[in-house]
Amino acid sequence: MEKEKIFAMPFAQVYPLLIAKAERKGRTRAEVDAVTSWLTGYTSQELDRLLDGTLAYGQFFTQAPRMNEERFLIGGSICGVKLREIVDPLMRDIRILDKLVDELAKGKAVEKILAPRRSDAKTAGNSPAENATVKGEMTMLEIGMKAPDFTLPDKDGNPVSLSDFLGKKVVLYFYPRDNTPGCTRQACAFAQSNDRFRERDVVVIGVSKDSVTSHAKFAQKYDLPFLLLSDPELQAIQAYGVWQEKKLYGKVSMGVVRSTYLIDEAGNIAQVMPKVKPDTNAEEILAYLDGQA
Repeated sequence: MEKEKIFAMPFAQVYPLLIAKAERKGRTRAEVDAVTSWLTGYTSQELDRLLDGTLAYGQFFTQAPRMNEERFLIGGSICGVKLREIVDPLMRDIRILDKLVDELAKGKAVEKILAPRRSDAKTAGNSPAENATVKGEMTMLEIGMKAPDFTLPDKDGNPVSLSDFLGKKVVLYFYPRDNTPGCTRQACAFAQSNDRFRERDVVVIGVSKDSVTSHAKFAQKYDLPFLLLSDPELQAIQAYGVWQEKKLYGKVSMGVVRSTYLIDEAGNIAQVMPKVKPDTNAEEILAYLDGQA
């Protein structure tokens, strides 16, 4: 109930409170605008206009021009709660802005706040797993762990939850992007093996940060018979530890590391396959399933 109240509060009422918090510690409105712009993509002029409007605080985030993907590297706690323990993606974005303003109020320079978050890996209070995530290391879930539940839209916009498939084995594979060569080959390999998965009563689910529309076109183009789920807010992608630092031609960026999980009938992780090869992933899973039979 509390979070619904926060989502519904007017932006014009909440943002001045953040500014006042910073100004009490000798910081400026311009600095608050700077960290807010880094997080959401709004310009200072757009923030000014929103202060004269009626936009709800939750909508301020959901309608943001560009939520910074590096925000998922921000660790630590705010209001006594660890950011990485906040499940609701919208509430987490709200608390990330709170954290940025809190760092301002504590005297941290804007340049340091907005610097690459890898340097924050040693933040006090973080667990080793959290620190590894901040540094961009692969911190996937382990065999025997409970598979985090999630609800994401499929290619038709219908909500699908992992818990819908309790009682069945689930192949949950994460891939970088629709219609790229490797992702297309991987999807087609799963499509060609779809009958064999069905014979074993196994559900196949592909997840990427592509939109519902992109998934619909991808599935239609290659006649993909299994579920594709859209995760633009990285709800499942981050929960399963596949949003990682990647290097290409010397450039460092964040992205999805192609990885696959096999989840058993009780909803536990049965197998973990990091950095899989797109052409052989489906066959490797089938071979594992046959070996377990």
